[in-house]
Amino acid sequence: MASGIIFYRKYTSEGEDMQTFRLDGDNKHLYFKNPERRSDREELAEIIQILTNNGFEIKDKLMGPDCDLYTCQGNGLRFAICANIVGDGSTLCVEDEHTLECLEQVFAEAV
Repeated sequence: MASGIIFYRKYTSEGEDMQTFRLDGDNKHLYFKNPERRSDREELAEIIQILTNNGFEIKDKLMGPDCDLYTCQGNGLRFAICANIVGDGSTLCVEDEHTLECLEQVFAEAV
């Protein structure tokens, strides 16, 4: 099977559209499409706001040379936000598909 986007869900917040998606065969990452071309900082701020509004807690921040990693937990789930600081946006990193599906639902309902 060719690799491609298998899940595409749109959410709107404060008049701007962002979309979540994952790649075929990748059940460890949730990606964000940013058609408004907002800065990485703005995108990360909105992701964090949606997560905290839905009962998640941002625990720790680890700073790297090209990305910052935020560990998160809440609602019985654990995952991380990989915030790329060189223009590639943010990605949610999970350990299991159940967590991925729950996070997809959180962003789908964040309209």
